[in-house]
Amino acid sequence: MKTARDYMSSPVCTLPRTATVLEAARLLLDKRLTGVPVLDAKGRPEGVFSLRDLAKFFLDPLLDTPGSRPDAANAPISGLMTHHVVTVRPEATVEAIRTAMKTSKVHRLVVEDGHGKLLGIVSASDLATRDV
Repeated sequence: MKTARDYMSSPVCTLPRTATVLEAARLLLDKRLTGVPVLDAKGRPEGVFSLRDLAKFFLDPLLDTPGSRPDAANAPISGLMTHHVVTVRPEATVEAIRTAMKTSKVHRLVVEDGHGKLLGIVSASDLATRDV
């Protein structure tokens, strides 16, 4: 039976909570990623920053006109990221992963060791593109 360990990407690109929007955008674009875990000062996942968060920051109609904020590139991602981190253990089954994604309405799960240590990340595309 395949588990999160079989599908997770590791090592994982991450961002510190102090990263700026510009730093996050560069990482996502340079590495061709759709999202990355955001780590607290102790290196534990505390959020996820995704292309969706980036787009929402610049395009949300409730914000100022896109590009009109000169400090936008230096805004910290800690206020923009998704704070709800959905985690699984490495031994989680594919069915448990799918259920967690569906229930939580997320496309990626952080794989942790049970003590908050980041081991990897498994995305919906990982499940879709690899032999399940």
